[in-house]
Amino acid sequence: MVFNLEMKNNRGKAFAWFLVLGILTGLLMAFFPLLQDDNLLSLANGFRDGFSENMQPILGFGSEIAFDKFTDYIPFIFQYLGILFGIFAIQLGAKSLSREQSAGTIEYLYANPITRTEIYSGKFTANMLHYGLVLLCVLLVAFASAYVFGIHDVRNLALVLLQVFICLLLLGFEFLCVGFFYSSISSRASHAEGGSLLLFIAIALVWAALIFMGSGTQAIAAFFPFSALNPLSMAGSGDFQWIGMVANIVLGLIFWGLGCIIYKGKELKF
Repeated sequence: MVFNLEMKNNRGKAFAWFLVLGILTGLLMAFFPLLQDDNLLSLANGFRDGFSENMQPILGFGSEIAFDKFTDYIPFIFQYLGILFGIFAIQLGAKSLSREQSAGTIEYLYANPITRTEIYSGKFTANMLHYGLVLLCVLLVAFASAYVFGIHDVRNLALVLLQVFICLLLLGFEFLCVGFFYSSISSRASHAEGGSLLLFIAIALVWAALIFMGSGTQAIAAFFPFSALNPLSMAGSGDFQWIGMVANIVLGLIFWGLGCIIYKGKELKF
């Protein structure tokens, strides 16, 4: 019951995010054929090289990126789209629990023989499915766009997109868990999306500051999801950062568990 209700409630939101992300993906893929021109490629490389060594990782650049190769270009654009996917995930979670209390529908849920753990897990499963479907559909748009714009190496294209899918799925899982934790301590759905966005920005700013301060703190920044689950570092080079991936999965599970515990003991007002 909870699963179906949550799927219905967030269906429109998921479709809207798919439209936005799908259009952005198509537009960014349309830019790839232009980078086959030496002049534009030189301009892109010059723009990247104009930033300092500390700023380049923050902005998603690296001296080894070959913009004219789709195996680098596709992960490169999806590290930016991953920011939007992260916002989508954290906002899904942040509004999920608090919405029922603000709208008054929590009384209807409690009128049925269902525990808070089942409510929590049912909502999480539905939102994770929403996120995964949006991600999958956007990657299908990327595949079709890439083929239309001249990338006919289907095997390598599918491999790159599969790696991107793994990275962004784990990214969404972690931020969805953070969003549910935020929602468990909040009772006002009207502030959920704005508050979760501020939280997301705060995490990103801390990560950027750690990178900018130099090598001494970059090792810590490497465990943040923006680095450990970066599609460019994984799909572009094939260098899966297993320790960072596992650390982020564990951190997501911790936030999930804390959120569930808080929600089970929370005093809800009907």
